[in-house]
Amino acid sequence: MATEAELKLCLDDDARKRVSSLPLIRHYAEGPAVRQRLTSIYYDTPELDLPGKGLVLRVRRQGGQWIQTVKSAGRARAGLHTRAEFEGTVSSRKPDFDQLRGERGLRAFADGALQKRLAPAFETDFWRTSWNLHLPGGEIVEIAMDAGEVRHGDATAPICELELELKRGLPEVLYGVALDIAKQSGCSLK
Repeated sequence: MATEAELKLCLDDDARKRVSSLPLIRHYAEGPAVRQRLTSIYYDTPELDLPGKGLVLRVRRQGGQWIQTVKSAGRARAGLHTRAEFEGTVSSRKPDFDQLRGERGLRAFADGALQKRLAPAFETDFWRTSWNLHLPGGEIVEIAMDAGEVRHGDATAPICELELELKRGLPEVLYGVALDIAKQSGCSLK
């Protein structure tokens, strides 16, 4: 299980159009942007029990495979989210609970009654454009711009955000990157 640290920024359409030309990205991105379509199914019980257990369960179609992800509630301070994350490939859009049983912190998924009650709660469908920034201090930050929608039944809502995820270095570097992006693009902390 890994630990992720991330900040999210809200984007309007104008800010989204400016992101790829920001000096920060032009100077520090390793290689061209990677663009991919991501479809995710988030699972929960009808009573929404997983957040109360400090868990999020998602199965995402990425490229030609399904990836199951469980995130812990972790903690959020000043917009910075830090939490444990478990990922593994699965054979379909359905969770594979056998994969989760031995993982520390995920024992809730060994409960057969809980497993039977878990069903798709909502789905997301968006295009992600991402860059890995290699900063002068040796830090690596992934910038992922997501544009699409979230669906629950017939209801939909737009997704337009920028996610900054620390790959190497201290979490504080994310604030500096976020402030540079906000100043240059007009987006705001989420």
